[in-house]
Amino acid sequence: MSSTPYMPLYIGDYLADTTDLTTEQHGAYLLLLMAMWKKGGHLPDNAAKLAQICRVTARRWPAIWEAIEQFFVVEDGTITNDRLRAARENADKTATKRAEAGSKGGTAKALKEKARPVANATAGLKHSHISMSEDGGGGSACARDPDLTDRERILEAIGVDPVSGLTGRGGCRLGTQADMAEARLWLELPGMSIGAVCDEIRRIMSEKADGPPSSFRYFTQAMRRLSAALEQPALTPLQVIPGGKANDRIRFDAAHREFTRRLAAGEIQRGPDPSDPFAFR
Repeated sequence: MSSTPYMPLYIGDYLADTTDLTTEQHGAYLLLLMAMWKKGGHLPDNAAKLAQICRVTARRWPAIWEAIEQFFVVEDGTITNDRLRAARENADKTATKRAEAGSKGGTAKALKEKARPVANATAGLKHSHISMSEDGGGGSACARDPDLTDRERILEAIGVDPVSGLTGRGGCRLGTQADMAEARLWLELPGMSIGAVCDEIRRIMSEKADGPPSSFRYFTQAMRRLSAALEQPALTPLQVIPGGKANDRIRFDAAHREFTRRLAAGEIQRGPDPSDPFAFR
């Protein structure tokens, strides 16, 4: 499998730029983009090859190319799309970083075990920064990868492509600037951190049967509840305060046990007795 299997597609921008294309021209344009992504951002400037990629005849190709040529740059015997090329180069860089991080997994694990006391001591520190970046490499990624942005960690926890944020159903896209503003509010809650946020999202998604939500706001109430739980003081043993109903009951039970003991031992007779908790005063 390619190290960059996810090609970002900005639905709104695409539709705005292609309002005058026919269905056939849409298909050819998208097929070229997908083939270009797989080939590293370029395709040969060869009419027969391009027609074959678009599943049309060589006779039909010139009319189709005339309609979609505006979206491509022809240079040095190849064609490319500037936006796709930039996204592919960025994706390749991020994929390389992740591969390098994965090769160091054994060392990282050993260091993590060694540093566990430090991690526990600093667990209460609040994460104060969340990346607004919406670019990066494709493919799934481990949430503990230090090269991931906070946006990618959240999207990975939800279970969608951590680069494009596309849910794969209806073109819904998560991780927008509005979503990241909502996530920043989570991290400003008392006791919250990016790790706690991602763990809570995974827990919620494990119980959600209908797939990813339409926005990050779906998780906001859960994050508030989690913050409140994290800020709860530790439970302490019940302290009996002199006076009050609770203390009256404790004294009553003690007096009753002592009266029962003395009665069974023959020290007193049943009837009015100052030690009898049931005696009328």
